[in-house]
Amino acid sequence: MVGIKADLKFLMDFLKRSDALAYSTTTFVQGKTMRWGLAWTFDAKWVSLLQPKKSPAGVPVKLQLNCSCSIIDFVLKVKRLLLDLNFRFLVNNSELVEVIGVTNSWSNQRRKRRAAARNHVSTAISDPKRVKMSEDSVSADGDFPPANLKDYEGKSFALHCEIAFSDGESGTAKIVEIKHLGGTLGISAVHQVLQYLKNIYTKHTCASSN
Repeated sequence: MVGIKADLKFLMDFLKRSDALAYSTTTFVQGKTMRWGLAWTFDAKWVSLLQPKKSPAGVPVKLQLNCSCSIIDFVLKVKRLLLDLNFRFLVNNSELVEVIGVTNSWSNQRRKRRAAARNHVSTAISDPKRVKMSEDSVSADGDFPPANLKDYEGKSFALHCEIAFSDGESGTAKIVEIKHLGGTLGISAVHQVLQYLKNIYTKHTCASSN
């Protein structure tokens, strides 16, 4: 088990240069804490156990969030977060989206936000006119660039998934369900995206639009 993601990459690079026949990684998430598991083998009889496994078809991973806004506003603002992560929209409607993430843009977001905040302060000092950056750069009716799955045939991408939205049982509960459809990062990417939404949705999706 690895506690620093940079160490995981170092170990994977080492295994690639070694005589290891196969290796596999996974992500453990509990609250805001993430750890990474790494397994490898030098024995051919164990290689099949380390081959990537497809997630069970039709089994989405669910997350419940508490948000006082309407389901329409909630969906739109979550879509904006997905757009900020450079997801491409294959299907886009009011209750369900199908998206592709070409690269892993959702990991290490706290570090990226801190770097962006430092840059934002620097920009504000050098150019006061650029202090305010509105999160409403996407229009209210959802100006999301469409994509076509055929454009990604034969290409590598991190995550392809379907995301459904619905109201929960309580008045403020909102449900996000993500079904893994493909991608090199496997089902762990789904859990990472849900954790990203859980970490920041209060600030971004329930904030006042004033």
